[in-house]
Parts: sequence; structure tokens; C-alpha cells
Amino acid sequence: MLRAFYESIYPQRAEFLIESWDWLNRSSYLDNKTPLVVLYRGRVIAHAGLIPFEIIIEGSSFTAAWFIDLAVVSEFRRHGLAKILVKKRTSFSEMQITFPNENSFVIFQRAGWQVYSESFMHYVLISPFNHTKFKKWMPSFVRTILNSVLINCMSRIYKKYCTDPAQISLSPLTDTLLELHVSRYKKSEENKGKFIFTDRNKDYVRWRIQNSPNRSKYFIYSGKEFSALVLLNNNTDHSIDVLWVSDICNIPEILSMLSSLALYGKGEGFSYIRFFTTRSKISSSIAKKIKPLVKQRKFVYSSKNKSLIEECQNLSWDLELIDSDFEHTN
Repeated sequence: MLRAFYESIYPQRAEFLIESWDWLNRSSYLDNKTPLVVLYRGRVIAHAGLIPFEIIIEGSSFTAAWFIDLAVVSEFRRHGLAKILVKKRTSFSEMQITFPNENSFVIFQRAGWQVYSESFMHYVLISPFNHTKFKKWMPSFVRTILNSVLINCMSRIYKKYCTDPAQISLSPLTDTLLELHVSRYKKSEENKGKFIFTDRNKDYVRWRIQNSPNRSKYFIYSGKEFSALVLLNNNTDHSIDVLWVSDICNIPEILSMLSSLALYGKGEGFSYIRFFTTRSKISSSIAKKIKPLVKQRKFVYSSKNKSLIEECQNLSWDLELIDSDFEHTN
């Protein structure tokens, strides 16, 4: 039943969703109660996914969930099915979070959800004219010329900030490298201060990384005291996705990493690098120094616990690409 629904509603991601719905929704965490569906005569006509995790707020842990893949078959819309599914999803966690599209953003605002605007996706350009939207109408020889001109110009910037190749490595993920990365992250985590962030504990790492269907595409970028979990992604127009850095406050190392990966990607046919952060200082520095395209990605959050919402309003969020389902969407 889910196969037919996914193929109809999410044709580009259907195969992944069919094969990985239990992993993506971390269904075992909730005793296989998700994703939620509405059935009509044996047919799935509405669907609501969610990714459960723990979130740290002022040193305390709370259950949370990213809302994903809410959809209703066209002929059954405007009957309140989406509202029913949204209400049911809120029963699974103390905090709910989602990246709404333009159509649903106003709906969440009217429902009283809180908006967080300090949220930015960066596209570090390599060969962006290889993107699908350009391939649809632009001749290949024109795209080749434009990519060549752009990367030659951008390479001058990247070379300014990149690290000596002898001092870095990009290696396939192993348990040893992952353990080193996690230990580095834990050290930087001590300086989080007044931030709301995902609890990346052992269970989280085991589910999110070690059991990921993309594990074979994961690499560890390593510097002297800095590392990052990187996905060589062929699902989003051949992007290099920086999923999780060991120290989000280390701006020089982040600039070096992005520049070094851009020069690596130049020779490997990648279109761009994706880097997401909810730290405006980090975003501003990246934008100023290496000139990526930056897209603001507002998200909304809610909780039945009013005191928890009031507490969150006085704090900043610290999220990365590894959070939510960005790895599998554009």
C-alpha cells in the first residue's frame, strides 16, 4: 500500500522511501507506530512521517520529532485529514519541529507555532550549471563553458582558504574514524552554552549513521584537530553534503574544509557543496569569505508545554544537515 502512495506522491524519492521508510522514520524508536497513514478501502490516501530524537534544552533532555512527508492524495484534500494526522503526530513527543513549504508556512503560524529564522542553507559552487533545472533547457556545451568560467573564478577564492592537502584527508567512514569524530564533537559540545541541540548519543549515532542506507557514501574529512561527516551525494544533482562538523565554532577550519572540498569536487564532477547551520555568525562569515549562494530556511516548532516554549524563545538553535531529512531532499 505504501509503495503505490509513494510512487504517486513522491515519484523522485519513491524507491528510497519504499526501501527505507522504517529507518527514515526511526519507527523502532516508537514501537513501529509510525509513519502514520489514513486508509480508504485498502488504499493509503494520506501519510505523515516523523523522525524522533532527543533534544537538549538548558541541560535537560526532551523528546522531539521532525515532521516530514505530510501528504494527502489530491481527491481527498480539504476534508481535514492533514489536521488529523498533525494532531496525532504531536502525541509522540514533547517538542515538534518542521520545515514548512511556502503553502503550509502560514498555516503553522496561524496554529501558533513558533518561527525560527536564523537558519541557512549554503551552496558552495563548483559546477552548478549541471543542476537538473539547467539540464532541462540549457545545451550541454553552454553549461560546460559557464561551469568552466565560474569554477576558474571561484578557485582563486577557494585556494586562498584551503588547507595544504598533506594536512587533510577524505576517507571512507569506518567505526574508528566515526569514534574519533564523535569524541571531538563531544569536546566542543561542552561549550554549547545557551543553545538548543540534538542529543547525538550512542543510540542516535548507531541509528542515524552506522545503520544509514547511505553509509557506503559517507566519508570523514579530517584536519589536525577538526573533522566532518561528509556525504558524496548522487541524489541531489551530485552534491557534497557536509552533514556534521566536529566544532561548529571553528570558523577558520570550516572555511578551509569547504574550500578544500570544493577543489576536490572540481575534479570529481560535483555541482556544489551543501552546508547548513543555524548560527548566523557562521553563516555571515562563510558568505563573506567564499561567496556561496545562501538560502534562508525558516523552520517552525511547537509544544503543548508552554513553559518549554517560553524557555526556547530565549535560546538559539544549533542544527546541522544531519538533522531533519535534508540528506534525502533538495
